[in-house]
Amino acid sequence: MMDERVLYEKLNQAWKQTCKIVLGDEVGELKDYEELLKQHMAGELIEKPSALSREAVSVPAEYKALPVAALEELDKLRRIKLSIDEIKDIDTIVERLREEFVYVGSVALGKSNFVEKSSKVVDSQYIYNSYDIAGSKYVVYGAHIRNQKYVFRSRIGGYSQFVILSRGYNGDERTLTSRIFESIELEYVNDIYYTSNCINCNEVFFSFFQYGARYTVGNLQLSPDKYKQIKAALLEEIRDNLKAKKHVSLFDLFMDGTEEREETKRIVQEKLKGEKYEVPFDKKPIEEAFTATSKLLLGKPLEGGIDAYEKWLTKETPYYDYSPVTSTFMGYSTYISRKLYKLPINVEKSYTTRMEGDIIRQITLSESEASSLSFSNLAELKKRLSKIYTISLQFLDDQSSNYNDVVVVVSARDVYKAPVAAFTKRTAFSIYSRRSVYVFGSSLVVSSEFTFNAYMSDDIKRGFEVDNSAHSSDIYFSHNCEGSSDVMFCFNGKGQRNSIGHNPLVRDKYIEIKSALLDQIWQELNSKKDFRYGIYSLVRGER
Repeated sequence: MMDERVLYEKLNQAWKQTCKIVLGDEVGELKDYEELLKQHMAGELIEKPSALSREAVSVPAEYKALPVAALEELDKLRRIKLSIDEIKDIDTIVERLREEFVYVGSVALGKSNFVEKSSKVVDSQYIYNSYDIAGSKYVVYGAHIRNQKYVFRSRIGGYSQFVILSRGYNGDERTLTSRIFESIELEYVNDIYYTSNCINCNEVFFSFFQYGARYTVGNLQLSPDKYKQIKAALLEEIRDNLKAKKHVSLFDLFMDGTEEREETKRIVQEKLKGEKYEVPFDKKPIEEAFTATSKLLLGKPLEGGIDAYEKWLTKETPYYDYSPVTSTFMGYSTYISRKLYKLPINVEKSYTTRMEGDIIRQITLSESEASSLSFSNLAELKKRLSKIYTISLQFLDDQSSNYNDVVVVVSARDVYKAPVAAFTKRTAFSIYSRRSVYVFGSSLVVSSEFTFNAYMSDDIKRGFEVDNSAHSSDIYFSHNCEGSSDVMFCFNGKGQRNSIGHNPLVRDKYIEIKSALLDQIWQELNSKKDFRYGIYSLVRGER
């Protein structure tokens, strides 16, 4: 049994150490900031009673209406035996196995310990109220965190340390990103405060769309001594605001309608006059990949083109949020992903494309303006920053090609209506796929290939309606499966082979039955462009 007192003491020490490193000094006890920190996880992770014990289980919000259980309770599940006659029809299988369809939560695997109110935690220690954490230590209210330590209310990041209240930041194995506060969309940075869209920057405050910046305030480079003087004064104000429960977020600093902002708008429009915001895109590779994947998974290719299946591919996908937005200066049509980044509702008023950001980068405050920035007069601070303030999730690196309707692409190719894709090829209607190929309608999949509607899973080869599984292949309508192959309707299984539910069959018989079931799926999906069951709707009978 985990000692919650020990966990809190360790996290409290980590919080104080992080504040001292990032903010220059401690600001008090961790427990005094829980309300501020928990805002970040609203609706992400919930607690509900186990279907097996009635004990509280931490699960993703997608499981809200589903029966759940803690990982350590699964040995209490009753396994349903099916006769050969019962496994030839999908409706009969679903009806008979419904009691087995229990979704697992409070998952802490590998070398994980001291984990509380969290799930999907792997090889991590001292984790509280967090979700989808791997290879990390000292994480409080974090989500989608990889290889990090000392992280407090932050999300979507990797290879970083000492991070508070930030989103979308990364380093790598050789170069950690360190010391970040109230910032978004960063790559390879250190000592960053109230900043967005910066790459390879160090010691930056109140700056936007900077590349390689040093000792910068308000997009203006200063001498190291001048910068340190301004930084020290601002950090003191931040600490005082935190202690007084008057914290100001990055998103609170936006002000529209000022003369300064109108002048910036005029400059941007003049420099981009006649420029169109568009990227050449060939949809053919996407169509070919979708056809090939459907043939591989179902035995026959789906007909009618990928767009005909958009509703089916996105109706249950966690985090899939493809919201159109108009850029603030040029009125370019682009997109944001609110659910993944947990963005406030007013962010579109300051949303900027990369083309506009390239102009904003060159606009600076004067040295006198930069030197006198202060939280003590918030209205004046917002007015001055309105000249340069922009927020963008858009990150389109030069290594990516042939993409359309995206938000973030990193070393990706042939991407269509997939808001976030990294090191991925041929994907559509998916969100945050990484190091994967031929993935469709999928969410948070890593190192996977040839999948339809695979969610929160790693290393899946040929998967159809899969959730929270790993290191498995040829897997259909399955949840929490590991090291399994050729399984259908398998929940909470490990090392399963040639099985329907937990009913192993001889190989030839399994292939025969699988072929018949796939034909049933293909017939309905091909004609209706939808299918009555999804991985989250098996217990309800239909979507």
